Parts: sequence; structure tokens; C-alpha cells
Amino acid sequence: KQEVQPMGDNPENVQIHIVIPGKVTGAIVGKQGAAIKSLSEQAGCRLSVSTRTVQGMRPPDRRVMAVGTFSQVCAAEQLVHNAVTQAEAGSEDATNSFTTIFWIPKEYSGAIIGKSGATLGQIRESTQVKVHFGKEEVRMMRPCTIVGPIANVIQAQSMVWNLLSVEMQNHGPAKRPPGSEPQPELESSKLLVPARSAGSVIGKAGSGLCKIREDHGVKIDMLQQAQAPHWTEDRVVILQGAAQNRQAAMCAVLQAAYQGDENNVNLKMLVSGQGAGALIGIKGGTLKQIREQTGLSTQVEKEPIMGERLVTCTGPMRGVLTVVGLIMNILSQPNKSGNNDGA
Repeated sequence: KQEVQPMGDNPENVQIHIVIPGKVTGAIVGKQGAAIKSLSEQAGCRLSVSTRTVQGMRPPDRRVMAVGTFSQVCAAEQLVHNAVTQAEAGSEDATNSFTTIFWIPKEYSGAIIGKSGATLGQIRESTQVKVHFGKEEVRMMRPCTIVGPIANVIQAQSMVWNLLSVEMQNHGPAKRPPGSEPQPELESSKLLVPARSAGSVIGKAGSGLCKIREDHGVKIDMLQQAQAPHWTEDRVVILQGAAQNRQAAMCAVLQAAYQGDENNVNLKMLVSGQGAGALIGIKGGTLKQIREQTGLSTQVEKEPIMGERLVTCTGPMRGVLTVVGLIMNILSQPNKSGNNDGA
């Protein structure tokens, strides 16, 4: 039976196994586990190495099993890949191919596979990787194996994660085996900021994100470009916490991103389909009210991207922040969206 780890308390945790050549296991683990402990601390997620007898694996291969948030696990993948590349330097067996197994909660498998495998086909075509969705089930999850260059693999995983996020927003967190009940899910909001301004938001050594986290009592995470491949000119910021805290944190993010350009602020928010409907209102009435109250043209894109709709507004900082407040107020009302508040 395949080794699959408990998922922990965070309902947004994912589990991804990184296949490594058995001969480099010592370099990954290190003396008395020092190397893998260091990798785990750098990535911020839990890492462990499989035994030598995992079913379905070629004898020379082992797995590094990563459990944490998606961004943490992606960081771990890059660190493990770098360590493997360094350990294999000069070896004739070295390869550019990177293999991972993304464990998908069984109830969300259909959303990843798509009708007649259409969604998997789209992921393969978009990212140029090999993808195989296994039928076996362990700890109420099924394995999705992705093979290709590491950048392409992470891009494919990001597409899978976006689909999973939408499913969790619409249907709640995944079911867990007895004894691994998650804590209540935190409400979340997604904001896009220009990639050129990402450094201003992050701050030196992450100090900017840390200040927003501490000042407003939210969890904040900025995805890497490869984790959100659809947004080539933007970075995705994910905020979790109470609605009023997220609203204040959003304002802080926008102020940091557009410092020195306060008259030309471009608001971009991602909302669920149900959240988009709440913002538009009957015959567009709610959206019209937002425009009339602020004097700014607020738009909701018709076409969803990975299950989410883009809300945009451009104008001076004060007006845009007013739009943010109105949007959050609408989406925080009960039953207005599929991710608790939809923004």
C-alpha cells in the first residue's frame, strides 16, 4: 500500500510526493536527518522520506512526501529538485524529468478529471506534461502523477490547485479519515497586484507581508508566478481571516503596490461565480449602484478562469478603496458566494 501521510489540521493543506532516485536519498536526508529537516524549515512544510518498499515504484526510486499549504509544498519541490540536481552533478543518470504525485481528495476527483477526461487533457496541453490519474484510493485520496520539467510540473499543479480551491470554496473542505478532523475553514479573498510591484508588497526579507499580517490579523500569501500561470503580468495575493480584517489588509496591499502612483490604481479581485452574481445583482442593479456611489466603472468579467471571475476597477486610491469596501460588504452577506464571502 502506498505511503500517504495524515493531512494535519489546516483544511487547505495539500500532499504532494516528489519521486527521487534512491541513490541520492542520503544526500536528501542528511546525517541524522539534518538535511531534510533543513529543507522542511526552509519550505515551512512537513517533509518525510518513504521506505524502500513502496508499492508501484521502481526499486531505485524513493519519495519525499510533502504536506503543507500549496505554496509551501511548491517551495519544497524546488528545494528538493535543487538538492537532487546537486547530488547528481556529473552523473550519467541525471535527467531533467521531474515526477510528482499530487494526492487529490476523492470527492473532488471528477472536477480535476473533467468530462471524459477533458480537464486533464487541457492541463496536459497547456503545460506540456504527462498526467495520469490513478484509480487507487488511500486515506480518502487518489493519486495524480505529473511528469515533465519542474517548471511545467509546478504550472500543471497550479492548475490542479486552482480547480481544487474552487471546489473547496463551493463545497467546503475535503473529507478526512477519522482522527484527522480539520479546523474551521478561514474565509479567503484573492487580489491581483502588478508583478512589478510585488517587491513593494513583500518588503525586505518579507517584512511588508509580515507587517500586514500583524497589523490586520490575517493570513497572507503571495503566490509565485509559476503557481498562477494565467496571470502573466500579475501576482496573486491570498488573504484569509474575518471579512473586515481582509478588507483592511487589501487596502494595505493596494497602498503598498501603488505607492507613488495613487491616481492610477488598478483593482483586480477574483471571486467565485456565485460571488460574481451577487456583485452584479438583478439586471445589473448592484453593479450599477457601486458605479453610482463611487463614480468609478467597476466591471465583472463574463468568462471564468479556473472557476473564478475577475472584478476590475481603475481610478484614484480613495475611490478604489471605497469600491473594495462596497464589494466586501456585499460578499460578506450570508449565502452570497461559494467561498463564504466570495472575494
